[in-house]
Amino acid sequence: RVGVDATLTSIDGLRRLRREVGKQGAEVVLVKENPVDRVWQQQDEQPAAPSSQVFALPVKFAGQSVASKVDHVRKLMAAAPGGAADVLVVAALDEVAWLFNLRGGDIEYNPVFMAYAVVYADAAKGAVLYTNAARLTADAHE
Repeated sequence: RVGVDATLTSIDGLRRLRREVGKQGAEVVLVKENPVDRVWQQQDEQPAAPSSQVFALPVKFAGQSVASKVDHVRKLMAAAPGGAADVLVVAALDEVAWLFNLRGGDIEYNPVFMAYAVVYADAAKGAVLYTNAARLTADAHE
């Protein structure tokens, strides 16, 4: 039996894993609690959450406004092969920083910050940045 934390695995990834593990005569089971998380919490070794400030990168350096970038992403979503996408989840830290013209310092030597974003095809729903808002400087809030 192979234990998998369902919160860290995509549905497609779980299906592939079940198929491959099944070929070996084993089965995949979903664990209710990740044992690594339990040990880590007991050891009090978890690092503190990043706390770098997140600041806006001026358009003169970014090349385009956030609105322009989001509009371009929406156009690509509408033309996606296989049909238009309604929602795009942006999880790569460098892509989030680029899309919102923001920079941070959560990872040494990289101008990124912990966040993810959702871009809706419907412009009325907007593009939403998910991060700790307390870390945003005044210019980043704009």
